[in-house]
Order: sequence, then C-alpha cells, then structure tokens
Amino acid sequence: MHTVPSQKYIDLSSSRKVPVIASFDVKGDCIPLYFRYNFEDGTYTDISIDRIIKTEKGSSKTAYTCYVTTYDIRRTIKIVYFKEQGFWAINVY
Repeated sequence: MHTVPSQKYIDLSSSRKVPVIASFDVKGDCIPLYFRYNFEDGTYTDISIDRIIKTEKGSSKTAYTCYVTTYDIRRTIKIVYFKEQGFWAINVY
C-alpha cells in the first residue's frame, strides 16, 4: 500500500470537467498535454499526460486513453473532448 503523507489526495476515478492545455498538429488533430486538477479548497495541480495509448474519434467527442503519473504512480485515465460544448472531462465513459 502506498501512502501519500502530507499531500492532498488526487481522485482520478471520478468524472469531472477539467481545464486542458492541448496542441494541434498540421492536420488539425488535437493532442492533450496537461490538465488541471482542482481541489475542493480552491488550490490546484497541473498533471502532465505522459502518453496517449488510444484515441477514439466520434462525431461529437474525441476520447483519449492516457498514462499520467501522480505521486510516482502511473495511472491510466480517459480524457474526453466534447467538441460542440467545447469542454474537457476526465473518466467519462
């Protein structure tokens, strides 16, 4: 069991909207680079996307299955871009 002393818990299991920094390639495809995790007390941390494992494109959204590292633990998350609404969310299935 890994404990994280004196650090805030980052819950990447629940669905939530997140601000994202992304890059666009010459074809116009979007690639997420970082997202901001906001804590309940108003503080935040920026989490780097280490690698995109899989991309699923739909007509209204694009889902990316990614590796991220928090507290030295590699985790797999899904981050989704909703094109029409213009927002990102993590772990929306």
